[in-house]
Amino acid sequence: MRVSASRCEELLIKEISGTAKEESTRKLLAADSSSRVRGAVVLLQNVLDHIANLESSLGEDAFGRGVDAALSRFAAVPDDGKVSIRGLLALVKLNASLLKRRFDARSPVVAIGTGEADRIDGYDRECRKLFADVPAVRRAIREVYGSTKANAEFRRWWDRVDFEGVEYLKAGTTSFILKANSKDRPATSRSSIVVKCVLFPWNKMFAVAQATANYADTYGGHNTSKIVVQPMVSTEQCILMPYQPGRTLREDLWHFEQQPRTDHERLVKAREVARHLVASLHRLADKGEVTSNLPQRQHLDLSPNNVIIDPETGEMHFIDLGRNHLYSRQVGIAEHDDSVYVAPEVKNRDKETTYADAYSLGVILAETICGYPPRSGQLPVRVWQLSPQLGTLLQNLIEWRSDLRLFSFARTPFSFERLGKHIDDQFALALKEGTASKNALARAWTVFAPSSREVWTQVTLWRGARHLHSTVRFSNYLLFFSVISSACWWFVVAKAAPFKLDDVLAFEVDLPSSELEWAAKIVALSQGLVAAKFYQTILGRVTARGTGGATTFLVELLIRLMAVIALPTTVIALFWRHDLWAWCLAGGALAVALANLMTLVFARRMLRTADDLFPKGSADANFSTHGFEQWWWTMLLYACLIAIIALGLDMGWLHDTGAYVFGLTLISIGIHYTAKCIGAGFAIRGELARAFFMGERSRAKELLDGGESPPLHQQLHDEAGAAHARP
Repeated sequence: MRVSASRCEELLIKEISGTAKEESTRKLLAADSSSRVRGAVVLLQNVLDHIANLESSLGEDAFGRGVDAALSRFAAVPDDGKVSIRGLLALVKLNASLLKRRFDARSPVVAIGTGEADRIDGYDRECRKLFADVPAVRRAIREVYGSTKANAEFRRWWDRVDFEGVEYLKAGTTSFILKANSKDRPATSRSSIVVKCVLFPWNKMFAVAQATANYADTYGGHNTSKIVVQPMVSTEQCILMPYQPGRTLREDLWHFEQQPRTDHERLVKAREVARHLVASLHRLADKGEVTSNLPQRQHLDLSPNNVIIDPETGEMHFIDLGRNHLYSRQVGIAEHDDSVYVAPEVKNRDKETTYADAYSLGVILAETICGYPPRSGQLPVRVWQLSPQLGTLLQNLIEWRSDLRLFSFARTPFSFERLGKHIDDQFALALKEGTASKNALARAWTVFAPSSREVWTQVTLWRGARHLHSTVRFSNYLLFFSVISSACWWFVVAKAAPFKLDDVLAFEVDLPSSELEWAAKIVALSQGLVAAKFYQTILGRVTARGTGGATTFLVELLIRLMAVIALPTTVIALFWRHDLWAWCLAGGALAVALANLMTLVFARRMLRTADDLFPKGSADANFSTHGFEQWWWTMLLYACLIAIIALGLDMGWLHDTGAYVFGLTLISIGIHYTAKCIGAGFAIRGELARAFFMGERSRAKELLDGGESPPLHQQLHDEAGAAHARP
């Protein structure tokens, strides 16, 4: 019996809402397959309205409960139609569940099967169960998605798909994905076909429908590299493509996270991901320059779910290329799920997208290191703590503004081959960091030793600076002061140690001759120990140069003075007058208090400036100081206390010099060295490195907005142009 599509939709809604009478059920069962399919299509196109109407009157998830109830009823009802009502209801449930998933940020993660089970969420599990419980859903999919007005080429491919054995794979952003065998080829993984069915009502959106319909013409055939899983045919409702064996990068990262990982393991994994992903992006760009006017050479929706790792070669293949229109600002769910990987200019539908895939690459690498992706262009501070050098690289990649992205990398001409070499070199340097060492003893030495292996690390960076543009400006400068700091420490040891190694070996130990000399040597040694640790762990890798501003010179001067802050005490108290040890210590503490105060104020100002200049969320004005905001005034109190002790000793009010030396040394070693420098040093260094980088970024933005080119940006542009011009 022929029934209009609207009438058939009405009958289906009655079944779902539980208001169907026996007569309306008979009419629905009497409808022919064509009427059923057309009615189901209309229902699916308006499914969001139906869900909202039903749940507004009957409560949350009323639509889902209604579909379940209708499925149970029709399981016992004879249905001789080519496309059963139960199969169509199952398809409605499938669409409704995955639409709910799209708006549900919680999406519970579960694992099924054994240890090598795929990573799926609760909604995927529900859909798999639906395919097992209602086999008729397969035929419903074939008829509904095959009912589109398509050309003969699509019909030829569609008829080759064996829908009787089709498997549900997973949900996509705008679709659900099925795996099927071809009727005319032996069933192997390499000969399987993937059917990507766009969820209703997304295929009602003109942009989504048009992109889906044109997908095969845009990314199939000879238009893209073989690194892309090239589609065979596509319509407004679905895409057919060959099945690419292997698990997604998302699944690979999920398996990686199942065991506790050291920083070394995370860096090694991130470097491996970078190498494979950059190689594939370079192939996608036809091994040439990336430009916005060649969209087939860009992904624009790069996320771990859209990367498949070939189990035989390890190559990373791409699926679902092109702008995802659900992530545009017009739809309203732009920050959901995989949208975190999509560059802001793609979400905003800008024409300039040259560096969009670089943004996605940076987010993926940051997630590999930290275990979670950064949001809104803000790199987790953990990366800065691990390696300020690597933090600079990744923050450059995930810069919110595309015109500032990679501003410390020569952007023109931009190719992933050049960027890949740069990234690989930076990861190689990051693996040289003491805290990222594979050796536990080396990590312990970095944490507890006065020098923190900083000079050795910076020597490695200096050697790399010969071919890494992003380190060429400051590596020599920072290395110089780290060497000075280390030299000061060993000078203090040589002059303040109560006895020398050669004296011990010769059994001729010459101990200090007076209590004041003892005091001067012990105080100089403890101050040198703390000063070396303070500078090498916290300040040795940060610089205010390049940030601009009136206070930059003062802050930079105070930071570098910390490299030699222990020297005056050693020189004055040991070589001139031993009785000045307390005044020297008080002066050093006062200088440290001033340096801490100015550094804190400057860092906070840099973050506030960045927060004002950049879009909300792309900068973070919060400074997780780990107690650093207290260091300046506690050090000031400490300086005042020492000054009182010095005055008391000079005036004769105080007499027990040894007790005061012991107490002050205990404070230096127990609080300043252990609790502050060892306990919080690397975390504070990371926060300072991030804040100072934000200052550089803000300065670069001001220059660009004013029509000028930032000095580093222009320098690297000129160097890259010269290198590109060389034969």
